[in-house]
Amino acid sequence: MNHRLLHKVVEQFTRILVENLMNTDVATVDINGTVRAAVEMMLREHIGSVIVVTDDNPTGIVTETDVELKIYLGRPKK
Repeated sequence: MNHRLLHKVVEQFTRILVENLMNTDVATVDINGTVRAAVEMMLREHIGSVIVVTDDNPTGIVTETDVELKIYLGRPKK
């Protein structure tokens, strides 16, 4: 994206509230779930991230980038 277009996008989005853009139908995975289950959910639902929950409370997020970096940089601890 060139700088002119980027400035145009920033200008346009300064007027939009997060609540008007956010998705309330979020995919979640339990903190004790596997990375494989999280990735399968992302693939199945065509999404780039899942919210990690503990006792139905959000405690984190796993993104495609997180998984890709772990693959690229080395396997995560078990």
